[in-house]
Amino acid sequence: MDDLDALLKLLNRVKARGWTVALAQASEGKDRHKISVENYPPYSEPLITLRQEMEQARVCLKALEDIRCRLKQRLRALRRMGHNMAITGGCQFSLDVSHVSRRLRRISLQTPLLWTRIKESYSESQIREFISRSGRRDLDIGIFTASRIPSSRTEVFLQLVGEYSHRWSSINIVDMASESMMTKLGITNLPRLRYVSHTYDVSFSTWSTPALAHVEGWSCLLPAGSSILMQLTHFELNLSEDAVDIQDLAKSYVT
Repeated sequence: MDDLDALLKLLNRVKARGWTVALAQASEGKDRHKISVENYPPYSEPLITLRQEMEQARVCLKALEDIRCRLKQRLRALRRMGHNMAITGGCQFSLDVSHVSRRLRRISLQTPLLWTRIKESYSESQIREFISRSGRRDLDIGIFTASRIPSSRTEVFLQLVGEYSHRWSSINIVDMASESMMTKLGITNLPRLRYVSHTYDVSFSTWSTPALAHVEGWSCLLPAGSSILMQLTHFELNLSEDAVDIQDLAKSYVT
């Protein structure tokens, strides 16, 4: 934790006195974090002080890099959680409306649009009920796997809704195994699919998606040279800092 101690001392000086004074005092040797002189050859001043300051900066940068990596991982996890939360609520809202009164229940049951959003977190009975009440409307499918939901549940969910894949109009994918699992189950013909949101890489190579026009990626790129790019009219790429290599980005989207 030596690098973190050095960084904390530097930040405390900056907080108390500002960057200019803090760095000037560091150059003068005041409050400098002690670094073993065994790491340095027997240089004379001012070279030895210069080498110590360089080492001081290096250990601070090392701590910052470790902090940046950890926070980036945390942001990705929070973004996925937030994305899952953003696509939840459809089930509860529809059920709440149908339970307010007999009149509203009758209206809700006669409104297929209320029942078109189907997510992996629903129970099997809810999934069947929503499909039944949605009539022939397009379906909004939410596929995500959190630590509390095993992959076997994802497969069961896909088996239930896969029969109606010809009605899927949008998919939210927050699971790295979804594409391969869909292929395994033969869910590849998606004639009405217009929108895909994904937080893991999706190749689209095994899907037939003639209507797909809108793709939203969360720190994920489409494969370089993917033919799917030719049919898109709307593309969104949400990035966190340094989440995607700029060369990979150029290969994927610059033609």
